[in-house]
Amino acid sequence: NINFRNLTDQNEILQQKTSQLTAQVALYRRDKEIAEEEVEKIRYILSDKEDRERQLVQMNRILEEELRQTQSSLENTQSKLRLIEASQGQYITTITTQKNELNELKADNEQQRVLLKHLGKALVEAKSKIQMFELP
Repeated sequence: NINFRNLTDQNEILQQKTSQLTAQVALYRRDKEIAEEEVEKIRYILSDKEDRERQLVQMNRILEEELRQTQSSLENTQSKLRLIEASQGQYITTITTQKNELNELKADNEQQRVLLKHLGKALVEAKSKIQMFELP
């Protein structure tokens, strides 16, 4: 029962971490959209063709770097999610094993209960036979 509670608590923690990682991915996507909007604003502000080209090249490098960072961050998030999924699989296996063990214990308890019932009947029968041979 304590192990199951611990597993439940650990599962909740993993779900919270998954939610946090999902929120981080959303933030990275939003940051990328903001950066793309900034690039568009700069395009309209620059009037000289050479300046625009230099600015576009520079912004492209920045976006490529941000994209690499975002991709790296997403890969890290995916890696963490795979670890979480693997952990959840282990917890499910543990819970299943414990459930099977519990069912085996229940079956053993039922067998012992039936055996005790038979022993009780045999004891009552033996007691009545002994009383038959006792002198009044």
